[in-house]
Amino acid sequence: MSPDLLRAYLLGQASPEDCAAIEERLFADDTFEALLAEAEADLLDDWARGRLTPADAALIPQRFPKPKRDLARALLLAAKPRRKPLHPQRWALLAAAALLLLAVALFLRPGPPRVLIAEIRLQQQATRGTNPPLYRMQAGRRIRLSVPKLDDGFLDWKLQIEPGAPIAAEVANGRVFADFDLPDGRHQLLVSASRTSGGLLELVAVYPFELRRDVLQKSPLEK
Repeated sequence: MSPDLLRAYLLGQASPEDCAAIEERLFADDTFEALLAEAEADLLDDWARGRLTPADAALIPQRFPKPKRDLARALLLAAKPRRKPLHPQRWALLAAAALLLLAVALFLRPGPPRVLIAEIRLQQQATRGTNPPLYRMQAGRRIRLSVPKLDDGFLDWKLQIEPGAPIAAEVANGRVFADFDLPDGRHQLLVSASRTSGGLLELVAVYPFELRRDVLQKSPLEK
């Protein structure tokens, strides 16, 4: 896969088809995670150096946690040449800070949020007399469901899979999303929102869908 495609995926700009292809390869190819981590490091380095477009730079805080952004800045400062040598005490402080940031970044691996969680981008609302759309994927029980943000007048969004309770949803790039543990079968996603913080929830949309997980076929040598 091209570096541009991996960068678009890390920024949340890849198409649903490309996202599915990348996530399937992450599931099936153990070496692909290292390639994605390298693309992430290059992206954060470009961001720290101010090489990204304003639109792409605005996405970095949404896609990467603060410790990773701080680490990118620290690595950039460490790489810059200095006219005067630092006092030994300053070197010790910088080294300690870099080690702390590195430890936090390693703890947050394997990468930006959403990398190892398959996403279903629901589009078709409930219509009488039609079958729900079928989504097939190779993934675990954890699934990210996202829907279009239909109204900018709402502040708080909740997503609910009946008969479960509503859970708080996040909003980014014009979509509302949350993570669920879902078995195979037919489900119905209820989207509710309130126009004031903590206000009365209104039912905004209903998205029926069916989920099927494909089982990876083992080769004769693996049986």
